[in-house]
Amino acid sequence: MTQAVLLVDDDFEILEMFRRLLHKEPYEILVAASAEQAFAVLAGRQISVVVSDERMPGMNGTEFLARVQLEYPDVLRLMVTGQGSVDVAMRAINDGQVYRFLLKPVRASELGSAIRDALTEWKLRHSGEASESRERRRQEALAQLESQWQGLTHIRRDDSGAIVVPDGEDDLENALREAETHVRRGRR
Repeated sequence: MTQAVLLVDDDFEILEMFRRLLHKEPYEILVAASAEQAFAVLAGRQISVVVSDERMPGMNGTEFLARVQLEYPDVLRLMVTGQGSVDVAMRAINDGQVYRFLLKPVRASELGSAIRDALTEWKLRHSGEASESRERRRQEALAQLESQWQGLTHIRRDDSGAIVVPDGEDDLENALREAETHVRRGRR
């Protein structure tokens, strides 16, 4: 199945320019002239990557990408903007969790490269092999930690959530007592 990329900008000429610049890319390009149109597209089909402008009437790009992140968390988000302030970048990264932040005027090669990178990342995140590989690496790391520090990965807690220290682990019990004593002294 061909992956789809959604370009969102209220300036139709920019949308058409991006569509022409990217027409040879191996993915389908869809366009929307507003956040509302973009949500209609997102509701109707699977989109891998959304590229949004920041300045749009009704809902700015940061708000749009933040909502996309909440409603369609699998979609990777890119922002293209002429408003290159630190504030805009921070909001896009923090609220919309954008994958890339590009400044206008953006070169076709730069936009194409950013979209290809995002599509590659999308494929990695959605491949069962990648999930299995991550889980295998996690298990290997836990096994290595356990071999170095016995019991580190097997912490038992009681009903209140307190850590249960097995009998015979005097060093740990002594360390906990010392820490509690130190805390009590510091409060006085």
